[in-house]
Amino acid sequence: MSEIQVNTINEYTGASGVTIDGVLLKDGNVDGVDVSAIVSGSLVKLTSATASNSSELVFDNFVDNDLYSLYKIYTHHILPATDNTNFWAKFRSGGASGSDMTGTYYRAGTAMVADTSGSTVFGNQSSSNFAPIVPNNGANADESLIVELTYRVSDGTNGISSIKADTAFQNTSDNVRNQVVTHLLESTTAATGIKFQMESGNIASGSITIYGVKK
Repeated sequence: MSEIQVNTINEYTGASGVTIDGVLLKDGNVDGVDVSAIVSGSLVKLTSATASNSSELVFDNFVDNDLYSLYKIYTHHILPATDNTNFWAKFRSGGASGSDMTGTYYRAGTAMVADTSGSTVFGNQSSSNFAPIVPNNGANADESLIVELTYRVSDGTNGISSIKADTAFQNTSDNVRNQVVTHLLESTTAATGIKFQMESGNIASGSITIYGVKK
């Protein structure tokens, strides 16, 4: 292995910056991002993906417990290919060679229906090997999902992994509702990623973006 030790790397071409392993460093910016603005509590974009009739969207190895306290995940107009299905998440472990974390995903939350009766507070519910994030998803454009999720992970020793989902949507019965639900997996196995899919059929369209909350 070779090593170069220098105090300063200057631009060869003025105002062009310096590119190292595909990353542009210029005037305090890293790939156009002002790193001086990244302070505790800031959101740092880590990864994203767009669905195109996809069976799943998998995000492995974005967790860094030294840099981030938790993770914010946003879906943008996720639509299923199959009408009246459920949007699922599965925690992942194993880093770059990730696999789904199995076990009992417990859940509790509230479902507030805005245009009819049926609002409820629920708890003591569970699913085996997955977290049902949003139920009764429709395949029409006005039923697309914009969900804000907070993902907290065990580091392998401390805590357990959980995800909280907050969404306002129109379901297949044309009812509009706000659902806030937290899913918890009682395991100290280190979570290193996450996967999203539909209970049945593919994800027709939409995107998901993941941010780390800087310590």
